[in-house]
Amino acid sequence: GSPAARAGIENLTKTLAVEWARAGVRINAVAPGLIASSGLDNYPEAMRPMIEQTIQDAPFKRMGTESEVAAVITFLLSPAAAYISGEAVRIDGASSLWRKTWFIEAHHNAPPPFDGFRHNIPDTD
Repeated sequence: GSPAARAGIENLTKTLAVEWARAGVRINAVAPGLIASSGLDNYPEAMRPMIEQTIQDAPFKRMGTESEVAAVITFLLSPAAAYISGEAVRIDGASSLWRKTWFIEAHHNAPPPFDGFRHNIPDTD
């Protein structure tokens, strides 16, 4: 299942980071949580209530943005991350740390979504 696959990717990332370091190759991974993207359009309508409940159950009470994922990837590809290797960065607003046994009160204190990579491109029609 998904937890086993994620653990495998994290372990592979760590192993390859050590093995390929001598070649100057850095290995990192990103592990996005629920992200507001066009991919959500592929879910059947019957899944919408479950997705909404997942958002309400999440510590930040929102989905992540494509820009938040892109920003982490951009950083990891940049020279600023030259000494980072073997890491799997979770982009999930602490959702992977949360368990249904914890009650998280409704709030509006999550950091605002980052949407810094959108461009206003005028229609050419």
